[in-house]
Amino acid sequence: MQIVRFRVSGRDVAFHVDGVREVVSVTHISAVFRAPPFVAGLMNLRGEAVPIFDLSVLFDLPRPESPPDMVVVGEYAPFRAGFLADRPVDILEVSEDRDGALPDQTPTLAALDRVFMVEDEAVMLLSLERVFALPPIVALRQELDLLGSQVTDVVR
Repeated sequence: MQIVRFRVSGRDVAFHVDGVREVVSVTHISAVFRAPPFVAGLMNLRGEAVPIFDLSVLFDLPRPESPPDMVVVGEYAPFRAGFLADRPVDILEVSEDRDGALPDQTPTLAALDRVFMVEDEAVMLLSLERVFALPPIVALRQELDLLGSQVTDVVR
């Protein structure tokens, strides 16, 4: 199985490669007024406004000393979002039968698929489906859906 590994607050996390659309350098992220703290903002990716989430805030991890310099864009249809990431960002081949133990202070069990040991380091594989189903993200999506319907009603 292939995974895309990156770092969040000094921890190795990963998404399954099938859910990752691209990895880009952080360019300009536009702040969103009154957005929840885990929303870093919006980023223009070839004309599409993509929300950028900060997993360190979402999972209540210590904030990194330097700002992340990469964005991992993940998709679980119909949702797409970018996730702030620190280097290194790489693709790894992992054996499904080589589970590892949960590291101390695991960010969230709700989004965790499994843990792999890679070069004596625990890599937490997160499920994009479960990340997009986390209560703060579901609440944000519902609020945006409501806002979209209100805008549509005004335009009519």
